[in-house]
Amino acid sequence: MNDLIDNTNIINLTQSKYAEKLLRSVLQQCPMSLKPELGDTLTILDYDLDRVYLKKGKESNSDADDDFDIRTWDVYDTGEGLNKMVHIEWTLFKRVGDHGVPITEGYTSFLIADC
Repeated sequence: MNDLIDNTNIINLTQSKYAEKLLRSVLQQCPMSLKPELGDTLTILDYDLDRVYLKKGKESNSDADDDFDIRTWDVYDTGEGLNKMVHIEWTLFKRVGDHGVPITEGYTSFLIADC
């Protein structure tokens, strides 16, 4: 991953390594205009079976924060034991009012053992 993504301040309120791994993969695939800027903090607020809830701002509790969520559409695993991988199709949404506006989408996979 590039240095900007690797050095992005991520606060994971869920302690889920899966949610953080997915977020880093989504950031890696985002267009440059959507990548976090220096000083941005990304906070993983919560997650459930089909989405990860995020907040982006200069501080973890800023009033000027933007709300996002990553919605997962097709999640499946392959392999066994230490070679078991999870594959995920996702869409990044920006929260606007009570709904989301799709921004970008992609596909990622990673070893479950890394989570």
